[in-house]
Amino acid sequence: MSTRDKAYHTLLEKIEDLGARQKQAFGDQIRCGAGCFECCHPPDSLFQVEAEPLEEAVRELPSDAQERVAERLSTYAADPSQLCPLLEEGKCLVYHARPSICRTQGYALWMKESSPDEDDEPTGTLSWCKLNFTERQAKRDLAFDVERLSTMLSLVTQLGWPNQPPRRTLVEILQSALPPKHR
Repeated sequence: MSTRDKAYHTLLEKIEDLGARQKQAFGDQIRCGAGCFECCHPPDSLFQVEAEPLEEAVRELPSDAQERVAERLSTYAADPSQLCPLLEEGKCLVYHARPSICRTQGYALWMKESSPDEDDEPTGTLSWCKLNFTERQAKRDLAFDVERLSTMLSLVTQLGWPNQPPRRTLVEILQSALPPKHR
């Protein structure tokens, strides 16, 4: 396994660990699970470190599944507010290769809003899927720090792909992964 792959897998392990800690702390307040796809609206772009495993997973799909992805991709490309083109019957076709945003959606996320003075507490917003934390509020100390996660993904990408653009659009990633007959 290459150094960049090790760094990415370590990051994925940290994501899984924090998700498990949220589940342990909040139990049935986190209702995400198989068949739940309310949050499956993908980002405009992904870091290169996440694009490669996603491309590989799409290339490994059976031809008929690739064809269905291509059909949904054309709809998504015309209207990015649509659900993810990799979603089929409420399940992700490439769940094992899903990017970090998919691994953290639904959980408590912390988004810093301002840079405080050294003595001030950072201000920001906690957010989560509307199906979760309906009885007890999530806590910031267990939330995914979106800025920190993006920084780590950016660093792994810069180290592993120094001469390439750091981010690629989802449409570009999927188009490059699908065989020409399905594009």
